[in-house]
Amino acid sequence: MSTVDSQILMIGNWNQSFINEWGADSAKGLDFARDREYDVVLLSISYLFDPSFKEVYESWKKKNQFLQLIVECPEDFLLEKLHAINKTFPIRHFVHSPADDRLQQYLIECSSEVQSARQIEMLSLLQREESEKLISLQNELEMRVEKRARYLTETRRKLFISYERVEAFQKLLMQLPSVRTLNDLEILLTENLSRVFDIQWIKIIQKSEDDLFSLEIRKKLDYQVHRLFLHRGSEKIGSLFLMASQAHTFTKDENDYLMQIAESLSLSLDAIRELENLVSIRHQWEKTFESLSDPLILLDQNFNVIQSNQKIEIDSKPKCYELLFKRSSPCPGCQLGQVFQVQHETSIWEVRGQKIESVPQAVYAHFYRDITESIELQRRWLETSRLIEMGTVSSSLAHELNNPLAGLLTFAQMLKGDLKSDDPIYPDIVEIEKGILKCRDIVQNLLVYARDPSLDPETEVDLVELMQKFIKILEVPTRTKGLKIRSLLSDKPIIYKTKPSWLLSVWKTLGLWAVQALDRIRTEDPNVRNEILFSLSESTTEIQWILEVDANLIEEQTPASFKKILEELHGELQFERVHGRGLRAKISFPRDTRPARKP
Repeated sequence: MSTVDSQILMIGNWNQSFINEWGADSAKGLDFARDREYDVVLLSISYLFDPSFKEVYESWKKKNQFLQLIVECPEDFLLEKLHAINKTFPIRHFVHSPADDRLQQYLIECSSEVQSARQIEMLSLLQREESEKLISLQNELEMRVEKRARYLTETRRKLFISYERVEAFQKLLMQLPSVRTLNDLEILLTENLSRVFDIQWIKIIQKSEDDLFSLEIRKKLDYQVHRLFLHRGSEKIGSLFLMASQAHTFTKDENDYLMQIAESLSLSLDAIRELENLVSIRHQWEKTFESLSDPLILLDQNFNVIQSNQKIEIDSKPKCYELLFKRSSPCPGCQLGQVFQVQHETSIWEVRGQKIESVPQAVYAHFYRDITESIELQRRWLETSRLIEMGTVSSSLAHELNNPLAGLLTFAQMLKGDLKSDDPIYPDIVEIEKGILKCRDIVQNLLVYARDPSLDPETEVDLVELMQKFIKILEVPTRTKGLKIRSLLSDKPIIYKTKPSWLLSVWKTLGLWAVQALDRIRTEDPNVRNEILFSLSESTTEIQWILEVDANLIEEQTPASFKKILEELHGELQFERVHGRGLRAKISFPRDTRPARKP
């Protein structure tokens, strides 16, 4: 019996055994199964001249637009009539009798064409749907990009304004100690603030005259005036007048910024009038300097520490590398006054250096920040992105291979069904079928590998079978790197209630980690054992999954997402050295959380 999955109708006097062989419907006239859907219809040419055939044909065609007609026609039938009929009812094949040897070939060909046409139609529909989704995603992405661009533009504008203000404030603060007169202070303020605000000139008036000056300037001059009060503590000591030729309303941020400048000016005014206020200013600077949690050091060109917010022994003048890293020589890559990185043991430090101007000798300010965690996060993000890309590629490959494999399997089974077991090519067809089934299993494993673990329900699985699937998945990257996989699995099923994709994700992370570590160490030591050993077993208290490899895996470097999934699975990860066998990573699952063994 043919394995073609199709609907066939035979109208007329056809051999019953032939009808049964194809699993077809049979009818003596056109009124049978008018409302059913068929792929192939076999009938005598005499039915095409029946007045009711057109209506019946249209009803079949309406249900299946890919309908194929095979017509029994005598050899002496007039060609002119055949051409006329074929124009009205397209006929795929003609046979001369029900016993025609070509009939089986025509049935297989027509059924295959109908199924192929349906698959093409379904593929076209799927492509249209995916195109619509892609267009929708593209539009959404463009909107997000546009919104992001506007946000970045506004952010850059604000950052530029903030940078100008900070730079002006920084220059002002650095130049204030050199100011000796009130006029010099006004010129300095005008030069620094005219770039930030639309200000024409600035005037500082003492307390006894500032109110009168405010009244006169508003009456006699056509200027927009903004007044800030200068205080010494709670005592008013004068006013700061900012004048612009055009109207300008200061925002809250601008007012806060100007208030900061006014506070600095108050200190400068006191410094001009009384030198003892310099001690107070220096005290405030030292408090700010020491309040920073990260190391901040002032040093000279010989790496001697001038001042630091780190604890220093009395009468000690250490070098910066001695104070922070207990080194006897300067750090590799050190650049005074520049931005660079320092590697110290397992930590990475970012150093932002700045040369301090307006001092007799070269002085540098170095701010140290530990960026080890940030770099590790970047590494983990890159690793996660690579794994996501691998999952996407695996899913795409699996879906692309499914259709051709299904076709190959169908035709292999058709050939197998048509052959007898003693046929010379029968064993070859059986081997082809086995090979196709093996390919299908690999594709299914890829789909399991690419599945989103968060969508995987908790279910009872055989861990031994799941482990075999995992090893098949891992064979691809190991084979390309010239590595070997050896497994020691239980000879009995180990039934455990878990989330299969989550568990595969844990195994996959450690497996790929071991492959990368072993491949890296083999470039340094070619004699290292190029083998990864996996074992899975159970005891009275727990189930153990073990990985052994001659490479260095550090528990502290395991990703946080990996630890979270392992915690959700109630698993515990341990690392230990095995004499003569490298490093062992063991994951233990408590047995009391799994169901009883199934018979």
